[in-house]
Amino acid sequence: MAEKFKGASFSDWLYEQAQFPSLVQLLQGKMVELARSLIGQVPIPNGDIANAGNLSCRTAEGCLITRTGCSIVHLDANDWIEVISWNPDTWIPTAKGPAPNEPSSEIGAHLAIYKARPDVNVIVHLHSREFVAWARTLGAPLTEEEYPYGTPEFVAEIIKVLEDHNLVCLCGPEHIGFFALGGSISEVKELIRSSLAKIKEAKFRQTPTNKTCRSARQ
Repeated sequence: MAEKFKGASFSDWLYEQAQFPSLVQLLQGKMVELARSLIGQVPIPNGDIANAGNLSCRTAEGCLITRTGCSIVHLDANDWIEVISWNPDTWIPTAKGPAPNEPSSEIGAHLAIYKARPDVNVIVHLHSREFVAWARTLGAPLTEEEYPYGTPEFVAEIIKVLEDHNLVCLCGPEHIGFFALGGSISEVKELIRSSLAKIKEAKFRQTPTNKTCRSARQ
């Protein structure tokens, strides 16, 4: 069954109705807890984390990812879909789950990261200018060019700078933020926590090192 997707990343996706196995359901619950732990912690536009990113975790068949357009503030067990395959030529994913939730428009980036980094099992992507402004302080690489999110070009920019970094910031101004990666949920939580602590400490002794993508690369 093909469903029309209204975002920028792909025009169609394939859906298979199926209940999540018990292990995926367990991961689902833990990822909801992760999302809730970030509320009010990460500085994002308008001080609200709703509709400001996406989360995923690796599964045996692919990855479990938040649906497109969901609010992380109100995230629950109904806001997930498991993507089990991806056709890079047609840019069409195949997903399964109890409900035909459209995968996040940035599923391509998540899958590309999992492919490039076998050590990564959890990804958090949030829109935060704060992280980008302090990218150099955080030791995080910045993508060099801005492309529409969810496109092959956007994905390629992330992979180009990824290497062994667990924190990657995105060039703006339209789509700006970061991808935090880890082998486990606890690793990603600690990475975000320690990054926020570094930003807080740096604010007491200096101004942001890279308010724009151009200055960040100088």
